[in-house]
Amino acid sequence: MDAQSTMDSQPTRPKGLMVMPQELLLLICSYLTTPEYGMLRRSCKHLEASLFRAFAKEFFTKRQFMFTEFSLQALVDISRSRYGPYLTYLIIGVERPKLLMPNGTIPVGRTRLHASLLPPEDERYNKYREAILSHELLISSGQDHEMLVQALENLPNLTTIGMRDWSSNTRHRDGETAKWNSYGKTTFLRETGMNLARTSRASRSSSSDIYPPHVFRTILRALGKSKTRPERFEVILRQASLEDSTFYLPRYLESTITPVLSNLKALFLDLNNCFPGPRSDNTPRSPSFELKEFLCKAKSLEHLRLNFQHWDSPSDYRQLLQWLSMHPDSFQNQQASSITMGTPRDPIRFANLSRIDIGFVDIHPGDLIRLYKTYDSTLRSIGLHGVILRAENHEGEDAGWKGKINLWVKLLDMLSVAGLAQLSEISIVNPCRTMQEQRIRRLEHGIKCESSPSVFEIRWSGDNLNQGLKEIKYAMVDGMHSKGVPPTMLPPID
Repeated sequence: MDAQSTMDSQPTRPKGLMVMPQELLLLICSYLTTPEYGMLRRSCKHLEASLFRAFAKEFFTKRQFMFTEFSLQALVDISRSRYGPYLTYLIIGVERPKLLMPNGTIPVGRTRLHASLLPPEDERYNKYREAILSHELLISSGQDHEMLVQALENLPNLTTIGMRDWSSNTRHRDGETAKWNSYGKTTFLRETGMNLARTSRASRSSSSDIYPPHVFRTILRALGKSKTRPERFEVILRQASLEDSTFYLPRYLESTITPVLSNLKALFLDLNNCFPGPRSDNTPRSPSFELKEFLCKAKSLEHLRLNFQHWDSPSDYRQLLQWLSMHPDSFQNQQASSITMGTPRDPIRFANLSRIDIGFVDIHPGDLIRLYKTYDSTLRSIGLHGVILRAENHEGEDAGWKGKINLWVKLLDMLSVAGLAQLSEISIVNPCRTMQEQRIRRLEHGIKCESSPSVFEIRWSGDNLNQGLKEIKYAMVDGMHSKGVPPTMLPPID
């Protein structure tokens, strides 16, 4: 046998990517777009096996779906596949097809697709019409609930479930404009040329949205029926919000949903007060009656975030925050009046609450301090977003900014003597001077993506609270001055 024959008979050794160290292979893949990454994975079994874990973590740890048959079926299929155990964070988007106009036409919408990329008009119309009919039947028949239950039963490692009416722009692999949309949205856009709707205004109020409450309740019911117990329920809405009636739990659902709520460690809610509470003897009940009952069932909370997105009356959410500040003893003294006014009899006391985030309120510093002191033994982190501080002896809209008292400095001074020994983290984002400015900030909050820089943001963490508060004071004064508040109106810093 000659040398050439010997060489030809030797087995071919793997080369290139096949023998490349895992770290280097993943580094190369980080420069690929999603389609390119997918093609590389499917090029051979060896690469597919080598990249599977990294691919699953990137694309299936956190996914967003919506209540359409196509999207929910994909979720069910994923839950039954080898990717199911990787899904720990499930988001339900509130997109859905818009209703057809009375004359049978499709409402006009904006699309980024070029006309040459779209199917013929008749085909687009038929697909759009089919999507609307399918969605309406999916919702009215309860099939959305059943499909979500099927998926949840096969997600053993789910720790967080959420609701959103926006798409994250953190899909950096595919460019600056790429987003993590609800599964199926891109396909819907390509087939119909139309974007999905995210809000549907109810006739009784310009801020009331009838679809997000349905999504919220359906998620809760599905969690209960599937016996899924996530630790976090994050409702993060930028255009819509949830009214008090959303949190109503009839008796026949209490045994299903209460175990879900009692297991939660984190709860995020975006709220409005568009739907008045029930009345008794011509006396209106608490405007947040159902929410209070709802919160009473979530006794294991460690993190509570409340954003008051659309509130006509600040006194309503102030009452809710004051109620959260009450000690159990105060309920015993007010039990008789509770029956009349409709506030829950059971005292709410989150024994493990360590973080409180409040957003878009117009409030007195003292109300915040009372809330924080209620949880002084456990509170480690506080956050304020788009908050107006109101002087208790001023009714003017600019109180605390145009006067001689800087209420943010006053709040920090009150924090320093409040006895919050465990407090080690403070976040202040976009503080506002007036309700008009707050509305502008709320609009910005609604359209900004999660990685966009805030207009004004201070974050502190550490072990020395007094030193941290002093640092925040300086930062607040500098920040206010840069926003146009004359230095003469700011008190000296000790």
